[in-house]
Amino acid sequence: MTIRIVQDAKQTNPTHWRWSVWLDASAEELNGVEEVVWKLHPSFSPPEVRVGNRSTAFRLKSSGWGEFEIQAEVRLKNGEKVTLRHWLSFKQRAPRKGRSSAGEVEGGSSEAVAIGSRQPKVFLSYTSSDARLAGALVEELKREHNIDVFVDVDIPIGQNLRDWASEKIRLSDAAVFLLPKEEFAPLSHSFTGYELGLAQQTGTPIIPILRSETDVPDQFRETKAIRISGSQPSELEAQSIARSITDIVR
Repeated sequence: MTIRIVQDAKQTNPTHWRWSVWLDASAEELNGVEEVVWKLHPSFSPPEVRVGNRSTAFRLKSSGWGEFEIQAEVRLKNGEKVTLRHWLSFKQRAPRKGRSSAGEVEGGSSEAVAIGSRQPKVFLSYTSSDARLAGALVEELKREHNIDVFVDVDIPIGQNLRDWASEKIRLSDAAVFLLPKEEFAPLSHSFTGYELGLAQQTGTPIIPILRSETDVPDQFRETKAIRISGSQPSELEAQSIARSITDIVR
């Protein structure tokens, strides 16, 4: 069998890509396929998508900011199953724009986390509504500030999400929480609330990122929040946030 996964990807802004994957095979081999179950990164909702359209070579279309390994469970009409793997890869990012002014750290001047001369590590928690900003922030911290970032798109296939988060938060110099604009009441019942509990249990310093018009949630009252306007493009907001985080962890 010569079936393989192929892809295309188009950049829609400096931190976001529209992409698709499909099967590359002979017409005879494609005719023998009943359906394909595409298994995506755990951060996708849903993380598994069934496609049964032979005319498009079982193409799946989606978008995002992070590269990851895609699995395809190819279900054949004869009852057999074939598992294929493909690393979703994006082209070189677009040139960077100019910097914006730094974000404001609430509660006075920030206290740096003592980490010596080694590369700082931070854990980034965010919701799907802030995926674009999270992607821009990861790029900014890694490329411009030499800060290693643990983010959910890096979870290896098959690893438990809770176990991964627990391990990475323990290894981090700070846990950054990119909080959404909506009400915070459900926070304790969300995975963000679970990650916050892990950071509190391990004593990992917590850095909440808040929009300027929102109040500090009760769970973050004792922390120093970074304020952003929430009105600028994701790339500019990310530059501002990254500089404020760097001031704290270095």
